[in-house]
Amino acid sequence: DALPDGTVVVATNQVLTVLAATVRQVTSILPLRSRVTGVAISEDILGACCADRVVHAFRLKSLETFGTHKEHHAEPSAMVNVKGLIITGDKRGALCLWTPG
Repeated sequence: DALPDGTVVVATNQVLTVLAATVRQVTSILPLRSRVTGVAISEDILGACCADRVVHAFRLKSLETFGTHKEHHAEPSAMVNVKGLIITGDKRGALCLWTPG
């Protein structure tokens, strides 16, 4: 996912990497406990859903955790962040809407 300022988040297995694409520089690396299945960013929130059915919310600047959502009964496979509202969909077709914090 990407922001207009060129901030990009790349998910690889159990790691989120935050990049400043305009200068091609890694700004942060965030390890997670499970395989990342979805990522979404907004101006201040980085969201990640994982194979262990947990959705995480981090503050984009500090990568501090400020919320988790554990209500999925199947692995979430899609995620979008709309002005702080995180929407996830799992492999069974269930949608969860969640506001972290």
